[in-house]
Amino acid sequence: MSTSFTTQTEALLAELSSTRRRTLPFAALGVLATLVALAIMLWLLAENRRQAAEIERQTQVAQKSIAQLNATLAQLKAGGQSSRLVQQAIGQATAAKVALSEVQTTALDPGETAGVTVPPAEVTLGPQLIARGPDSGWDVDLFWCAGPGEAGNYAAARQAGILLGIEAARGRAIAPGVRVGRVRLRTVREQGRANWPAGFYAVSDGGDGEDAAANAAATFLTSKQLAVGRKQSQGKPTASYFSIFACN
Repeated sequence: MSTSFTTQTEALLAELSSTRRRTLPFAALGVLATLVALAIMLWLLAENRRQAAEIERQTQVAQKSIAQLNATLAQLKAGGQSSRLVQQAIGQATAAKVALSEVQTTALDPGETAGVTVPPAEVTLGPQLIARGPDSGWDVDLFWCAGPGEAGNYAAARQAGILLGIEAARGRAIAPGVRVGRVRLRTVREQGRANWPAGFYAVSDGGDGEDAAANAAATFLTSKQLAVGRKQSQGKPTASYFSIFACN
């Protein structure tokens, strides 16, 4: 009787041990899945906080631009409607509009801006490469004029560069048969801005397909709430290249 009981007990223990060995991998997988889910949740929380902080910063930039515009408009109403003040007001209005539009686009899917180098929000002199698109695409330089109203000029050119840079990096056409290649931000020094008329416009020189490409860029940016006009250059035709100027 004792021997039979011992045998049954040993058999039961062996079965329990076997069951534990079979279930252990599944338990480990369950723990691992829980840890992965926790890590993803923590990352999403950190990303939401980052986006909230960036939106708050852009909102403050917009509010500052609007405050500067209101101060300039108050000066204009008080009298002295000098061309300098008018030009300054135009630049500040552009900066405020662009800053507000950036608040709305800050939360873009990170996948959209992959391959795009976003320029600093603060005015930064010198050329800045934003994106490299297909070699067959149209290279675009976004020029902004330094001097009076430069904050608005820089903000407008920067935003246009980001929007075109996203399309370039993704290899997407901005119009049938029109893709963007290299996108770059460049400065027109204050002493050289007299060579360019005031406004926000795409410039083409009549080269093969260039007018259509510049028209496509102006239409695309206008559809993104950046009102870009068109001007014709009398310069030497350039291959696969056009430029956009922000010189208010």
